Amino acid sequence: MTSPLTHPVTIFAMLALLLLLVPLLARALRLPAMVGLILAGVVVGPNGLNVLDKSPGLDLLATAGLLYIMFTAGLEMDLQQFRRQRVQAVTFGLLIFGLAMVTGIAAGRGLLHYGWLPAVLLGVLLASQTLVTYPIVSRLGLAKQGAVAVAIGATILTDVLALLVLAVTARLAHGAIPPAYWLRLGAGFLLLASVSLWLLPRLGRWFSRTLPGDEQAGFRFLFASLLGISVLAQLAGLEPILGAFLAGLALNPLVPAQSRLMNRVQFAGHSLFIPVFLISVGMLMDWHALLGGANAWKIIGLLLVGAFGVKLAATLLMRPLFGYTRDQVGLMYGMVVNKAGVTLATALIGFHLGLFDQSVLNGAILVILTTCLAGAWITESRGRRLAQASESFPDLKVTENATGHEKAKTAVK
Repeated sequence: MTSPLTHPVTIFAMLALLLLLVPLLARALRLPAMVGLILAGVVVGPNGLNVLDKSPGLDLLATAGLLYIMFTAGLEMDLQQFRRQRVQAVTFGLLIFGLAMVTGIAAGRGLLHYGWLPAVLLGVLLASQTLVTYPIVSRLGLAKQGAVAVAIGATILTDVLALLVLAVTARLAHGAIPPAYWLRLGAGFLLLASVSLWLLPRLGRWFSRTLPGDEQAGFRFLFASLLGISVLAQLAGLEPILGAFLAGLALNPLVPAQSRLMNRVQFAGHSLFIPVFLISVGMLMDWHALLGGANAWKIIGLLLVGAFGVKLAATLLMRPLFGYTRDQVGLMYGMVVNKAGVTLATALIGFHLGLFDQSVLNGAILVILTTCLAGAWITESRGRRLAQASESFPDLKVTENATGHEKAKTAVK
């Protein structure tokens, strides 16, 4: 195995080469670019050819990529569509979270013989999800689709609940929780919501009036807002990805979908930050996890079945409940099945607290890799079908009612 690159110039040169060649190769092989970038991370990572290793610079860009995904999801969301379908989004999020917690606790207590705290943490691990495949949805022009709004809303709700349970579980591992902890958590959440949803939009309107037409300054303001609200979320005891999403949501009305400023935001994310994050996901893969014996395979199998099965069951329940079409259900599944930042944070916290062993940590990393690969395939295939249907039936783009059956009727008419 070779030694990893250490000089910053050579590291960034290697990243630039991967960002240039891998999407072209993936396109030639008819693979989603996202799949190619994750696989590239596996190959060049510390457990592959060991060309690249985790470094502060790479971690910085990868973290920015994860935050950027959440930010653009909030920035591009159709807020009117989301308000109309908030019941579906809340229902979907609660289904995912409830099924995951029941499955995780049952598997942890009954099959792995864990105590209550690690069993609950296993449920959190199965519940969490990341909008890794949102760039595919955006590229296909489906950001305004009702099913996409439901998947995004469900992801935010699920992750907020998962992060709250994670925080409480981690605190319980150190002993009883004092009342001051709940006060700090509640006050931090209120402060984050107030700053991001009340102060930030007003600051954005003032900034646009002060420097009208300066798109470079506008982009810098958006980027500073993204990072500033993410830091505020961290100081409030919450995850930065929640702050990133709230920042995008707050600035959503100020950045028109077809504006040059939105184009700059998408260009920066899709060209640099998000691809580097995907490569970093692939670099997490440790093939030694597959050599850990029968117990390791048992844990890996449970995590994989739980990760795919919980999201599949919740998504399939949405079809009879709200009448979504097969392609809409497939797209929603492709968006919510992916795991990344929150899942890794849960596994690492559980490992450092002594609630999880190395097998669970390795299994979580394998779950991240497999769900991101599968999610990219599913989102790409179902998303293309929906995009083609929207082109064939333009009414589908305009009429975003509560159910897929109503959309189908509109298209037929």
